[in-house]
Amino acid sequence: MDSSDLLALGLRGTVAASLAILIVLAARRPARQLFGAGIAYSLWLLVPASVLASYLPKRVVLPAPDAATRTDPTAVTGPLAAVSDTVAPLADAPVLFDPPAAFLALCMIGAVISLLILLIDQRRFVARLGLRREKGFYRARTDGLGPAVIGVVAPRIFVPARFEEQFGADERKLMLAHEASHIRAGDVQVNALAALVQCLNWFNPLVY
Repeated sequence: MDSSDLLALGLRGTVAASLAILIVLAARRPARQLFGAGIAYSLWLLVPASVLASYLPKRVVLPAPDAATRTDPTAVTGPLAAVSDTVAPLADAPVLFDPPAAFLALCMIGAVISLLILLIDQRRFVARLGLRREKGFYRARTDGLGPAVIGVVAPRIFVPARFEEQFGADERKLMLAHEASHIRAGDVQVNALAALVQCLNWFNPLVY
């Protein structure tokens, strides 16, 4: 598989994903009203399913071989033989510039840059929180952020600095239970995967 084939696969997947995103954006509000938030959220599974479906091989129906093909299907005679003899040396000529390969390289460079920007922003955000561990959760040094979940491999809950002063006991219990449900459901891992897909598709505004 050469760069042209890889580029064709990438474009096919991008088109399939873009169409699926447009469908979900149009259908999620009616789905939420009719079936609830869970069904509406699960509609996003249509996007990876559409990409995978676009890569399925097409059904090809070959015609029945005729008599000439049955004798020697690889034989090339007549004027075509002269053309094939001329084209063969040209196929072996070195390619000085490969546009598909250059475009793929540009896409990968953009993905790496997007991922680095994401990691740097996340590192700065964590540093700005100034988290310190307490019993059952982490506390930020400032207000205005949290309660929320941070981290992917080992997700943890953090709360604002004046958590107890801002909220009552029942409110705090409900908030912590809500964030814990995100961890149990694997939402942070799903968000991380979505962020990675966004980095790989940095050139597609629909992905954002």
